[in-house]
Amino acid sequence: MREECAEPLRMARGRRTTTTRSQEDTMRRPALKSVILVLSTLALSALLMGCPKRPPTVTGAAPDGQGSAGSEAAAPAAFTPTPPPAPPKEFGTHQALKDVFFGFAHVDVRRTDMVMLDSAADWLKKNPGWLVQIEGHTDDRGSRGENLNIGERRAEWVKNYLVTKGVDASRISTVSYGSDRPVCADKNEGCRARNRRAHFLVREP
Repeated sequence: MREECAEPLRMARGRRTTTTRSQEDTMRRPALKSVILVLSTLALSALLMGCPKRPPTVTGAAPDGQGSAGSEAAAPAAFTPTPPPAPPKEFGTHQALKDVFFGFAHVDVRRTDMVMLDSAADWLKKNPGWLVQIEGHTDDRGSRGENLNIGERRAEWVKNYLVTKGVDASRISTVSYGSDRPVCADKNEGCRARNRRAHFLVREP
């Protein structure tokens, strides 16, 4: 009788054990699926990050229209910058135009130098594209202001003479330096006479 009672008790315990394990398995499955899903996601991410992207292959056209797979595209033509414009030409001396000289405190050229002025006028008329600048100079006597004034009058006198000889006035400019740019620094009349001058500068067209 005890054995008969014991048998149903063991069976009941076995059923409870089986039921408990089934419930545990049922609870573990979602967690296991989540773990598998997370591991799969991590493995896929690592695979994508570890594999570098292959650069695209550029296929260029071969000469004469013949295709060539995998060839590089033709390089663009080299850019040639436009050169800057040439700087304007500067005024300079010319052997055809000689200095002319003045007496002390005079603003008209010495008679002996008139032939050089006539020669300068002829050259300028034969070269109509050239511009000329006339500088007026004095010796060291007198104040700076007085000398600048005399130098200006000397340069203007030479300009007016060239215009009377047929040189276009628009080609001629004048400037006075007074006694600021001597060619001789000695304190004697010979040196001072060399400083009282009109000097020519010309510029090519």
